[in-house]
Amino acid sequence: MIPSWLEEVIRAPEDEYVRLVAADVIERDDPVRAAFVRDQVATERALAAVTESSRVAGVLAAEPPPTAAWFAELVPPYPISGRGFGRGFIEHVQVDTRMLLGGPDWLFARAPIRFLTLTDLGDLAPAVAASPWLVRIRALRVPRHTMLTPTALIEDRIVAPRTHPAYEANALDDAALAALCDSPYLANLGLLDLTGHAAISIDTWVRLARAAPRLRWVAGAPPRGRTETLEAGYELSRWFEPDPVAQEIEARHGAPVPWLGSTERLGWWQRMRAICAGAQLVEEHE
Repeated sequence: MIPSWLEEVIRAPEDEYVRLVAADVIERDDPVRAAFVRDQVATERALAAVTESSRVAGVLAAEPPPTAAWFAELVPPYPISGRGFGRGFIEHVQVDTRMLLGGPDWLFARAPIRFLTLTDLGDLAPAVAASPWLVRIRALRVPRHTMLTPTALIEDRIVAPRTHPAYEANALDDAALAALCDSPYLANLGLLDLTGHAAISIDTWVRLARAAPRLRWVAGAPPRGRTETLEAGYELSRWFEPDPVAQEIEARHGAPVPWLGSTERLGWWQRMRAICAGAQLVEEHE
């Protein structure tokens, strides 16, 4: 049975006021959790004012860590390999794509999920693109990485270690990314992590720029050059060296593409939280 205050948070995952009301409701029975919710809401406000990448870690370090019991709140009927808290509640999960597609209603009805990491997406991209819950996602990670096959994992322990070939998990191609571009549910996507996907055409990048109007940062996109800070505190992207790939994307798109470049000083969870909170991150160059 989900308490009514949690139902309200899940129903309006972007609403900060609803979370503060929830903190007031649980204050008497769980003052530690109430304080945690308020502290993380304050962190979100602080992140929105950050402009330098180096300050993000300091802002996040000031908030208290969640307790182990709170991580156990979300126990779905399939494995979740990662969880992350934002504004007092579990907002990020890492999950196998096939398992998620088998029961998304269960997951999204029990936590205000806004950040999602998918593993083994592969040919399931069209099914993900057609899923209405995608409209809730502010940041989507589909990083490419090398894994052993399940059979190899079992046999490596028992029979012959390191004799089985690995496979590339989340090996997206043009067709997979194009399927995501066709989704009608990308209106809230602000960050897309495609780390490791190098063989994506310029045409598909252009489609992505048009499909997700709020997209501000893409890991794995062609480089856009360096970024400088103006005296007024706003960003200015300039070409310090010719960048024909990125220039071609903008030429075909018909306007500058507002993607931020890589922020090497930050981990992915720090980056996701900061950018989706509204931080205008600028990489400091030596």
